[in-house]
Amino acid sequence: MTERLSDYNDRSYKHAFVDFIGKKKWYFFITIPIGQCDDPDDVILTRLRRIENEMCRRYLACRYHNLPDHCRYTFAVAFEGERERGTRHAHILAYVPVPTKRRSLNIH
Repeated sequence: MTERLSDYNDRSYKHAFVDFIGKKKWYFFITIPIGQCDDPDDVILTRLRRIENEMCRRYLACRYHNLPDHCRYTFAVAFEGERERGTRHAHILAYVPVPTKRRSLNIH
């Protein structure tokens, strides 16, 4: 049985991804619907990284990049469909940690 290297790498990536998403308790399942996912994948991933970064900056300790993974907001993204056929969409799993930054409430 012959396998192409790209098939093997794609398959091992999928197994690693499934293992990763199976190890966390995900809090939100978000879908970017068909028609809203027309930008290139790297543009969408950059936007999602910015959102993830902003959430960590706003709600976690000031040096959140030093925190372990289970203490940070995390998104897992999977793209499905084909852009040429107009069926491209994305699924996002969002992990929400316990917030660590305390904000004082000034109530007058």
